[in-house]
Formats: sequence, C-alpha cells, structure tokens
Amino acid sequence: MHGVSRLGLFLVAATAAGCLYPGLKFGTGGTTAAGGATATSGSAAGSGGISGGGKTDSVGGGAAGTSGSSKGGSSGNSDAGVRDAPGSQPDVPAGGGGTSTGGTSGTGGSGGSSSGPGTSCPALKDPTNGSVFAPSRIPGSTAAYSCNTGYKPSGSLTRTCQPDGTWNAAEPTCTIVDCGAVSNPANGSASVSKTTFGSTATYTCQTGFGLAGTSPRTCQADGSWSGTSPTCGPADCLAPPGISNGSPTTTGSTFSSTATYACNSGYNLSGTAVHTCQADRTWSGTPPTCTPVDCHTPIGTTHGSVSAPITTYGSTATYSCDSGYALASAAKLTCQTNGAWSGTVPTCALVDCGPIASPDYGTVSVTTTTYGSTATYKCNTGYTSTNPLTRTCQADGTWTGVLPTCTAQMIKLTVIKTGHGAGTVNGSYDSAGISCGATCQATYRSGTPINLTATADAGQQFIGWTSTPSSTTCTGRAISDCSFSLTQDTTVQADFSPPPNYVFTTSTQQNAVLGGLKGADALCAARAAAGKLSGTYVAWLSTASASAVSRLKGASGWIRPGDSMPVLNNIEDIANNKFFYPPRMDELGTDLGADQVVITATNVNGTADIGATNTTCGDFTSGETTPVTFVSGGFASANSGVFTAFVGADCGAPSRLYCFGIDRQAQVVAKGPVARFAFMTKADWTPGKGIGTADALCQQDATAAGLAGTYRALLAPSGSTIASRFGTAGSTWARVDGVPLAASAELFFQGTTFGVPPNMSADGSVYYGQTGVWTGAVSPTTVGTAASTCGDWLSTSGQGQSGVAGDTSVDVFYGQFSVNCNSAGLKVACLQI
Repeated sequence: MHGVSRLGLFLVAATAAGCLYPGLKFGTGGTTAAGGATATSGSAAGSGGISGGGKTDSVGGGAAGTSGSSKGGSSGNSDAGVRDAPGSQPDVPAGGGGTSTGGTSGTGGSGGSSSGPGTSCPALKDPTNGSVFAPSRIPGSTAAYSCNTGYKPSGSLTRTCQPDGTWNAAEPTCTIVDCGAVSNPANGSASVSKTTFGSTATYTCQTGFGLAGTSPRTCQADGSWSGTSPTCGPADCLAPPGISNGSPTTTGSTFSSTATYACNSGYNLSGTAVHTCQADRTWSGTPPTCTPVDCHTPIGTTHGSVSAPITTYGSTATYSCDSGYALASAAKLTCQTNGAWSGTVPTCALVDCGPIASPDYGTVSVTTTTYGSTATYKCNTGYTSTNPLTRTCQADGTWTGVLPTCTAQMIKLTVIKTGHGAGTVNGSYDSAGISCGATCQATYRSGTPINLTATADAGQQFIGWTSTPSSTTCTGRAISDCSFSLTQDTTVQADFSPPPNYVFTTSTQQNAVLGGLKGADALCAARAAAGKLSGTYVAWLSTASASAVSRLKGASGWIRPGDSMPVLNNIEDIANNKFFYPPRMDELGTDLGADQVVITATNVNGTADIGATNTTCGDFTSGETTPVTFVSGGFASANSGVFTAFVGADCGAPSRLYCFGIDRQAQVVAKGPVARFAFMTKADWTPGKGIGTADALCQQDATAAGLAGTYRALLAPSGSTIASRFGTAGSTWARVDGVPLAASAELFFQGTTFGVPPNMSADGSVYYGQTGVWTGAVSPTTVGTAASTCGDWLSTSGQGQSGVAGDTSVDVFYGQFSVNCNSAGLKVACLQI
C-alpha cells in the first residue's frame, strides 16, 4: 500500500474492528501529547482535552493524563498493550473495554478500567525474503504481506483474522525471480552461473569477432535481463582513424592487419606508429599524433572517416561515412580552447534497404538487406524472366533494378513418324492427348512432363526413337514408351518398319556350278522353303553383267533365322563394317560356327570381284580353273566386310551361299540391354612399354567418350590368359550401340565363336573390319608366352600374336597372324571390368 504508514494501517484496522464489533467503542479524546499512546479499548464519556502525556499500559490501561486547556473526560483503563516493535504483531487486549466517566473540560479525567472476554489471532512472522504488516490481531483485522525486491509472491498477499481466532488462507511464499537461460551469440558464448535475480551473464566472442551489445547483463527484478542480447560480428576494423598532418598505411582492415602511421613533413610522430586490427573490431592502441597539435587528431569512426587538416583552436574535424553507411549524429567537431574536440565522435550506421518481395511464380533469396547485400531471384520451373535476376542494396538505401517478372516459358514439341513402316504416336502429356499423323506439333510450358507411346500398325514393327537434342531420354530406345521433361524445343522421331527380311547361309555345300544366277536363286528358294521362311530370296553373287547389290532391288533390313538377331540394315553399311551379328545361321536356324567359307564373287561395295586371279566360274555355269585360281568369298562368322571379300574357293570345291530376302524395305535395331561396354581403340598401339600403357589407352578412349567405369586391354599377360584379366560374374559386355558380345560374360570366353566382336570405337563413330588387333594368345583361355606377348609387351623385338577385329571366330579374332612386335597399325580391344 503505497503512501500509507503502518500507523495509518493500524487506525484503519481499528476502525474496521469497531464497525464489525459494536461492543468495542473508542473514545473521542483529543490528541496524545508527549508521546502517549491512545488506549485501544474502553469507552469515553466525554470529549477529551489535550492529554498530559500518559501512556497506555499493556494490561489494565494507564491514565490518559491531565488535560490541558479544556475539560476532558476521564479515560478508562485500557487493556491494550504497548505496541510491539515494527514488523511484529502487537499484543492482544486481555479483556473487554469498560466505561469511563468523563470529567469536565479543562482537566483530564482519570482512567477507568476495561473488562470483558476477548478473541485474537496468533502473531504472524515475516515470510522468508518478505515481510508482513499486521497492526491488529482482533477478528476482522487484515495482515498485509510483501516480498523483498527480486522476489515474487506465491499465494494471497492479505490475510484476515477470523472470529474463531485463525487467519484465513495460507501464508504466502516469496521465491526469487528467475530470468531464464541466455543464448550464445553466433561466433561467441555466454557465461552465467545462475539465472536468478542479481545474477550476471557475461558474453565473449571468438577470436576474430567483436562484441556488439550489452555485457555483462543483470537479471532484474521484473524477470528480464538488462540491456540487449549482444552479437559477435566479423572483426573488420574498416579504415583506421585518420590523423591530422599524417596518414596511415594499411595491409588491410581485417583481424591482425596493421596500420602504420606517418606524419606529414614538418610534424613528428608522438605515440605508437603501428596499430593492429583486433578481435573486437577496433584498431589497437590510440592513434598517434603529429606535434605540434592543440586538440590532437580526432578519433575516427567505424565504417567512416574524419577530415581534420588543421587541429588548432577553431579548426573543424569533419566526419563522413563509408559508402553504404550514414551518420547517426552531427558530422563536425570543433577544436576548443581546452585542447579538446567538442561533442562526441559521430557513428556510422550501415544502410538498410529493407525487405524485398518475391516475384509471382518465383522466389527470392537474400541473406541480409543491408548495403552491398545481393538478392537473388529464381523463377519457378517452367517460368523465365527477361529482367536481371539479382538486385543489390545501394548506398542510398534502395535496391538496384526492378522486381523481376516471371512469365511462363513456352516450349515447342514436334513429333515426326519416319521409316518405311506405319504406326501411331500417342501422347498423354495433356488432358486431350495427341494422335500424330505424319507430323504433329504443340507448345507447352517448360517443365511439362511428356509421355509418348508408339504403336506399330498390324504387320509392322516399331524400331526406335530419335530426338533433337539427343539428350532427350527417348534417343536410341527401342521400347515403345518415351518419357521426358520438356525444357527446350524438342523434335522426337518415331521410326516404324515393316517386318525385316531374312538372310542366311545355306546349310548345304555345293560347288560353284549352280546353273547360273537363276540356279543359285532357285537353290536359295529351296533352302528357304526347307526352313519354312516365306518370301523371295536371291543369292549374294555377282557376275560381269549383274552385281549382287543390284539383285537386291532396294531391299533393306535383315535378321537371322532362329534367333532373329539383326544382321544388317543397308548394303552400303557393308563397306563401313556396320554389321550387327554375322550371318552365320543357316535356313533352319542352326549356328554354323566359325570358318565357314561362302562364295560371293562380290566386293564389300556389292560389285563384282573379277580380276586376274578371281573368277565367276563362267557366271556359275562351269568348273573352270585355268588360268584363274578361285572364286572370291568370305567367312560367315564375320560381322564386317570380311563376310564377302576375304577368302575364296575353287569352282569345284564344296561351298556355301548367302541368301537374302528381298521383299521389304525394313530397318533393324540392336537387341539386348547395355551392360558393361566393350570397344576398339581409335589410336594404334605398339608394344614396348608394357600392358599398362594399353590399359591407359583404353581408359583414355572411354573417358573421352563419356563412358563410366574402369577399362582394360583384351591382352594376354605372359604366363597368364586373357580371360584371367576379367571377372565373368558380372553383366555381359556390349558394344556402345547396344549389341551384346555374347549372352553372358562367361560365354564370351568359351567355345569357338562368340556373338559379335567389340569392333566399334568407344564413341561409336568407327567400325573395324579387317583391322589387326593385338591379342597375345590364340584364344582367351590360352596362356600367353614371352614369345606370343612380345616379352610381356615390353619388347619391340620378335613377334606377337594378333587377330582380325571384325570376326566372331575365335581363331580369326585372336590368332590369325603373328606380326613383328614393332608393327604399327594394330589396335587394342577394351573391356570394362
């Protein structure tokens, strides 16, 4: 209760008691003089005069004293006791009040005695860390509690003495105020032993960072920490304070940088010349002075500078802030007669450009909004902006440029159907979908997911996708579904084809006297019928008047019987060795294996191979042998030009024929998943520096072509086999066009043949036919010797084993030739491990 004394509370409590208990009355006597206390009980019969200073007895009541100028009544004996010391509860009256007989005015009456039974509440004690004020303990009186500074109460702060002599409610408690935990600033720490009233929290920053804010902070009575939570900013001291008639030279403004002061000509340095940027972002020491100076060099300001060319009385020191900072107080100080600069050093506050908004359909990223900060904008997927996507907070408190506008980016999709076949392309990338005729085109927002499905017409086949740009996931896939995200103008081409033609090697062997081309074609037709292969077939034979290529009548796209593996797309590909699988299957689907000689009389370009030593056996009507030696031919196991022009046979020797179906213009594609890659090096390799250099050449080509993984050369080390260099537990190997070398990794190293050789470069740009390839052994399971491996590939003397790149015969591919170890022009086959 602010502004009320404890005596006042006592009188209030006493008055309240009189109202609650009419039997207890107080006299209307005059004021007490000379320190006498008024009786707390008894009745007064008349009005009293000025008391002569009697005191109230603790029991029975003392005389009120003789009144002064007026006649007072006699006061009764008071049962009230002497008032206790401050902070304790006064004694309770021993008995009820009696009646006093008043005297006449002027002379004080003698006190009467009071009597009667009384009820009181027990004395109260101060709570811990608090106090209680109870001027009375009679029923109806009130006790008031309060807590010491820094403590807060729990419970009611007032209690009332009840008629039954007990205090209502429980005694309140005073608990110390707790301000709660403090947080460590970034790049610093807070130290505090307690968080209660009066405790302090001290903050420190890491080396290289300076403290900004209040430290220490004190837990206050209202439960809050004093001051503000400090921060630890980077220790950049900025420009050191300037000095009059001199200047500093700095190595920088960051932590541990130095500023070396020198005076202008005619002034001497007084003080420390070299100052260091400290962790608290201030330069060490006090700036030196150049005497004579009256007011000395004014102190600089952080993020600003001061100009004071003259420091004598009346001169002015002018402060300015660095770009991006603004003065928070007066910019000028004046040199006074007492040799001191007037006022206080102004401060420079960092300019803040304020919040920055995000664009519609985009986001903005910004670390801070103060001077020099950069806001970076990004449009959502499918949207683009013609405005700059960055803005910078300028020294004048504004952001550069304007808020970017993100607009939908529209991308064009073109779908084309090509090839000799027929089919449809459906798209489910919008609600309506699309069904293409020859070509369809639509425009969509960037990022739109595209899903295309190619469906071949009855009797046709879908053979794959081609797209521009080639990064689209459809490219090269022979499956009907194609999905990708539209991020740039894209053209997707769906290729359809009629069913392919068959090409086979005859199961029968006969001499070259076939009854001419007509008889050879009849043989092909008979063998096709035996294999239940429908269609029209011609023999791959040339005469002086009819080339083999002209006899195919523009047909394209051939597969083998039996396993339906693709062989060839166009006759023009023969000259470029662009085969898939070799045509070594007969009409019954039987694999004829290696080293099967097939007569052709045909070059790799499909023209007749007739010369001084080559014949057509009288256009395949006679067994002529003189003066020519043989009719030219090739190996059925070759997937290169070797299949038609590599070996030969006498006209009378038993040989096989190639039979080509000519009914359709079709296209064929590679089959089988791409697993581990296999390829032939583009560059030649010559022994002499070890097998490691061959491995390095393989890895170099793979890396240049963007092929992942580790690669080794298909070479036999001396004393070991080629197969020992490669694990067969993993996936099979395939050329980079997707054609597997064999059905499994194990089968590539087994038997007398394999599916296809790795006769393609790592980037798919070169196909190899009769190119020599180093091997070091006649088979992948034959142990290499020093003689077959050019001294474990370390020597250029002697000979080493080599083969032909474009053949699936183990004999031809691995061990066809022994060549000098210093020979050039041979390649190395490479497999991914």
